[in-house]
Formats: sequence, structure tokens, C-alpha cells
Amino acid sequence: MQKEITINLAPQLAADPGNYSKLVAQELGIEVKRIIALRMIKRSIDARRDRIRIIIKLLVIIDEPAELPVNKFDYQDVSKKPEVLIIGSGPAGLFAA
Repeated sequence: MQKEITINLAPQLAADPGNYSKLVAQELGIEVKRIIALRMIKRSIDARRDRIRIIIKLLVIIDEPAELPVNKFDYQDVSKKPEVLIIGSGPAGLFAA
């Protein structure tokens, strides 16, 4: 079974994808071992209030074998680029970071 679920997390929890399976299992009321795979569909930041929240939409594969396509990113080598200083932790600053 495949299911889409949205979780709303504090930045500290969202920083560790290892937390996602446990949180999704709690939300769905199932055991963690039933979750075969998770795939992030969307990630956004809600910084409209004092509490910043990370909203993550996931595709959850439960109790069935499934192959998820692998997202490949071609990251540039930035080791010799000038350093960048990000000022502020609002939505734009968090996105830039």
C-alpha cells in the first residue's frame, strides 16, 4: 500500500531523516517495521509565527516491496568558491542555508 502523508516538525526533528519513520508510524497508527520505504515529495518552511515549522510531504510504502526512483543531484564543487554569510533565519535565510 502506498500512502501520502504530511508531517509538521520543528527544525531540530526535521534535520534528522532517521526520525521520519517513527513519526509516520505514530501518525498512521502502525508499527515502524511495516514501513518499507519513505520518499520525500515536498519540503517547505512555515516561518509565519514565532515557532518555525518544517512541513514535509512523504510517500510511504507499507507492507509491499517497491522500488523508488533515485533522485540524482549534480552538486558543484564549491570548495574553492568564496564563502557566503547568511544573515537572518526567516524563510529566505533558511532556504538559502
